[in-house]
Amino acid sequence: IDYGVIKDPDTSLRDEVIAEEEPTTATTATTATTATTATTATTATTATTATTATTATTATTATTATTATTAPQPSKTTFNGKDVKVGDEVTVTYYIQTEKLCEDFQGYFYYGNKSTSDTTGIELKSFYIREDLPGLMCNTAPAGKIVFTGVSPLNPYDFKTKGKFISATFKINEANYDYYANAVFEVLSAVDGTNYVNFGKIENPFVWEEETSVPTPTTATTATTATTATTATTATTATTATTATTATTATTATTATTAPRPSKTTFNGKDVKVGDEVTVTYYIQT
Repeated sequence: IDYGVIKDPDTSLRDEVIAEEEPTTATTATTATTATTATTATTATTATTATTATTATTATTATTATTATTAPQPSKTTFNGKDVKVGDEVTVTYYIQTEKLCEDFQGYFYYGNKSTSDTTGIELKSFYIREDLPGLMCNTAPAGKIVFTGVSPLNPYDFKTKGKFISATFKINEANYDYYANAVFEVLSAVDGTNYVNFGKIENPFVWEEETSVPTPTTATTATTATTATTATTATTATTATTATTATTATTATTATTAPRPSKTTFNGKDVKVGDEVTVTYYIQT
């Protein structure tokens, strides 16, 4: 929580009101007995006993139990409101444009699972941010949050032309969840002191557009070919007295031979299997 604003969506707040306990005071009955003795031999005054009873009252506070209700799991899989399926890779891109040159920025790229309030079923595959930004620092380590920041007052950032600023690609690993990803600025300032965003609040207008790209669903098409049977009938006529001899030329058909398909899967000569991700790295020294 920063300046009263919740920055981490995993943060949860809970209000609990505890009734003040009423003190219980027990009052003991007090008995006052006053005895008066006559000073005259024949006159006697009987003592009078005054009894005051005080009853103790105990305050009772009723407590109502509150049971947390968990939202039901969705019956379909979505990402930023778009239908997806397990195995899909979704890319979320943001475009920026400002009227003035900027000197600093700080923002967060949040992603996760709305149904579970964490990152269940979603995997960050890659992250991109403009490469021409001096003083840039990024951190993709926190689960569900990418931090990006930059400061360059002497060589300001030119966002005057609308262009791609940041993007991230995510893989869907589990079905029937509502996934999301969105990027926000905490600070975005121009060199002349104009605050586009200050402590997460937009103070001056600028372009900040989001685009979510999901794979296009593939529709299976079945082609049906009708085959008509044709019967050829050859008429043969017998000829007597003349025998015709026809020369026959033998033609040998040559069939192209296809190399057999390998019995295993390799990458650069190393055994792999379907679903593997292979990284090829080169090192240099001069």
